[in-house]
Amino acid sequence: MKDSREFCFPISYNRYILGGGDSFRVALSLAALIALIGCRPISPSTMGPENIAAGSSPQTRALILENRAEGGDVDAMLHLAQAYRDGQEREKDIYKSIEWYQKAALKGNSTAQFELGNIYSSVDPEVADEVLAFLWYERAASSGHAQSAFIVGFRYALGIGVGEDDSLALDWIGRAIESGD
Repeated sequence: MKDSREFCFPISYNRYILGGGDSFRVALSLAALIALIGCRPISPSTMGPENIAAGSSPQTRALILENRAEGGDVDAMLHLAQAYRDGQEREKDIYKSIEWYQKAALKGNSTAQFELGNIYSSVDPEVADEVLAFLWYERAASSGHAQSAFIVGFRYALGIGVGEDDSLALDWIGRAIESGD
């Protein structure tokens, strides 16, 4: 029988248990409190993407997602960035979206790098910056992101955010074609 109780208390037991001493007692006290109020603690095994939406309130899903992102989970960072960009279950905030995409991008995620290129190449005058857009597209393309490679080639051909260079344009477009994506 599946437990229908909602997840609560998103804590990392490892942080307390590995600390030993008082930290271990804190973890035991939290576990006892959680058992008393009748909900399951959120642990790394219950925080997968398939469990975020399962039977949880929007507030709980948002909290879990933020905790995972702050803990370094790149997929959670991407979801959080998209949520802020699109205004899903949180107020739309392009600057928070950029912040989370940058965190994922700096961990080497080519999708986040591509999305930053898209944001900076937007028509929104608050964030539009063709040079930054080019740099993020180029970083994604260098990581093997085929669509970014095509965009980098296109930008070299037209001189958008970078000086015109037909040779580099053909090189990048060739890379995009070779990748087959």
